[in-house]
Amino acid sequence: KLHVGIIHSFASGDSNGKVKIQYKFDDNKPSGDVMHPLNRDHTTTFLDSKNAEKFTKEALASKNLLLRVTDPYNNDQQTAKFSLDRIRVEFFKQTCVDGYR
Repeated sequence: KLHVGIIHSFASGDSNGKVKIQYKFDDNKPSGDVMHPLNRDHTTTFLDSKNAEKFTKEALASKNLLLRVTDPYNNDQQTAKFSLDRIRVEFFKQTCVDGYR
């Protein structure tokens, strides 16, 4: 089972301890805002398995990622852009990714 964790600065989250995650690969349409639970440290958010699989497949087929985390508590937004040039090389070094080859 694949896990995708997003590391960000401290977030309080909503009353259910969730933050909004939105991402965009290359020039594709952005994902919708989806609420995901904060980890206990409040600096990591894990995508659920359905979204993690979709995210990973899109990442492997893309060159760039724009990622935004919004804390509903105070509407603080953290946005970052990543080059995905080496993601395929590093991803396929892992032993648990046979279903993605």
